[in-house]
Amino acid sequence: GTAGVDWTKATDTGKALLFSPLIGFGAALLLLLALKVLVRNKALYEEPKAGVKPPLWIRGLLIFTCTGVSFAHGSNDGQKGMGLIMLIL
Repeated sequence: GTAGVDWTKATDTGKALLFSPLIGFGAALLLLLALKVLVRNKALYEEPKAGVKPPLWIRGLLIFTCTGVSFAHGSNDGQKGMGLIMLIL
């Protein structure tokens, strides 16, 4: 039943699925620490006050990064699904 599966590729795929979130969390932590050193405004790292909007440049940065994350997730969804289907087949 499993003679047609290339187990070396299956284990490589499993390792990538296991380690990629860890690498992403590590990169996000390094980015947060770098921004804390570069941007010294303490209000940006605390809970926002009720009714006070964040600065315009922060809102623009949030829109830019959220757009990038949405695009990246959408562009990779098809590849992941097809990879899993091919692995199952």
